[in-house]
Amino acid sequence: MMTAAGASMSYAFDILVAQQVYYNQSWGWGFQILLTISTQAMGFGMAGMLRRFLIWPAAMIWPGTLITTTIMDSLHNHTPSDPSKTNGWKIGRYRFFLIVGTGAFLWHWFPYAIAPFLSYVGTFPAWIAPNNLAVNQIFGGVSGLGVLPISLDWAIPTGFFLSPLQLPAFALLNLGFGGLLFLIGTVGIAFTGDKFNRYLPLISNKNYDNTGVRYNTTRIVTDDLRLNEAAYYSYSPLFIGPAFSLTYGMGFAGLISNITHVVLFYGKDIVRRCKDAKYEEPDVHLKMIRKYKE
Repeated sequence: MMTAAGASMSYAFDILVAQQVYYNQSWGWGFQILLTISTQAMGFGMAGMLRRFLIWPAAMIWPGTLITTTIMDSLHNHTPSDPSKTNGWKIGRYRFFLIVGTGAFLWHWFPYAIAPFLSYVGTFPAWIAPNNLAVNQIFGGVSGLGVLPISLDWAIPTGFFLSPLQLPAFALLNLGFGGLLFLIGTVGIAFTGDKFNRYLPLISNKNYDNTGVRYNTTRIVTDDLRLNEAAYYSYSPLFIGPAFSLTYGMGFAGLISNITHVVLFYGKDIVRRCKDAKYEEPDVHLKMIRKYKE
């Protein structure tokens, strides 16, 4: 639990970075620590209050947790493999983990430091024609569409689809289809939407002004960090690229679609399980949990 909480970045960091980078605002390390702890504790607190429905029932098995428990078991299980039970496989869990972990550590130096181009192998058409706008827009892996998503860097697929190893095939296909729709939508916005889209990168998370450079936020805010409308109209409207604008729209759509999907597909099951939560027979996981104090 402690490793998982520390390994992932807190969303509060985005607030702190935006304050300092875009508004030259710093309220000190005390505020930063308290903001981070309070937001993290809020999430753990909600999980704790809902543990009767999200943790205790036998139906609540989380795929990601199963992977973590398998790794923990491998680190503590040093017994050799029994070939009669493993189709001839002789390497034990612990030894296999060390081999894969060492190999991954050594390989990661190549795409991260030694040969970064290995992360974008699928962009080779852009290497051949680096000055061709159309080729770079279609095959480019940084600001282009990257229609050949070939990479030798594990961080690239996991950045889009989390870990493909812990998701079932139908979920991966669903994600892939969503990515295809996003690609089509980005092209549609870029070439059939407002004309300014043709002067911006197809894929970029930056904000631009009317000269195509990064938007200078300090020019449109007052000393107390309020919007100065007169300065905004005299400076420039805010422009964002096709993919970034579509990301905002899909983000808002995703919030409400999550709720709609759960209600339509799992609403009856949730109601039934909530009613049965107090009376459901404890499974092996709950029996192990109850060995510890609340």
